Amino acid sequence: MTITTEQLEANKKIARDYIDQVFNQHNPGKAADFVTSDVVWHGNSLGDVAGSENLAGLLGSFIGAPADGKPVRWNAIDIYRITDGKISEEWAADDVATIMTQVGVFTPPWAA
Repeated sequence: MTITTEQLEANKKIARDYIDQVFNQHNPGKAADFVTSDVVWHGNSLGDVAGSENLAGLLGSFIGAPADGKPVRWNAIDIYRITDGKISEEWAADDVATIMTQVGVFTPPWAA
């Protein structure tokens, strides 16, 4: 199947709007607007993510570290399959070692 430039741009917009509205605007209730009812989630990722350790507050205690509002930044990647205008699959991965180091629950051997 060949995808047209217009379809590719439309798919990019769907993925960008999903990230912006659901994650950047902290509105998880909007996720259903962007994903199929049978969406499949996979692990793995690469990109640049920034926020504060308050994200731990959203999840309760994140990897044993309490939320303290300090900024955190890590690399992540998300790859989406778009089917009929909605995300039907996502492959995502985050650099968890970097997150754990920044929130103070892990020191990598090379940094000790």
